[in-house]
Amino acid sequence: MNYTLYLRRSTTNQNLSFEAQLTVLTAYVTARSGTVVATFEESESGKNDARPVLADAIAHAKKTKSTLLVKSICRLGWSLAKVCSILDDDLNLEISDIPTGCPKMMLQMMAMMADHEGKMISTRTKDALQVLKA
Repeated sequence: MNYTLYLRRSTTNQNLSFEAQLTVLTAYVTARSGTVVATFEESESGKNDARPVLADAIAHAKKTKSTLLVKSICRLGWSLAKVCSILDDDLNLEISDIPTGCPKMMLQMMAMMADHEGKMISTRTKDALQVLKA
């Protein structure tokens, strides 16, 4: 099987994030005797739904009929609507943290949890910044 890898980190300061994701995804592909046909890396917040590199990775996976592979569902984004739009797209998608063949409904539920966690992270960050200002 051919894989198109998509790696996302929130900021350019997260230097080890790409390396850690790539290690996991490479092991995943190797365990399945697959081939990596392309790797896309993006430094962008998961809150931003307009991510050109993700769009390029999806287009590449469709064009090459490869499987888009991400480490976790939150790498696709924190927005339930964005993740569900990707799940509804005509795309072969695998998430290394989720068992292969997981029903779409389960992925949608996990996307809902990622959306909730994204909101919780935002709240905790805002609260911490207020404490620092005080």
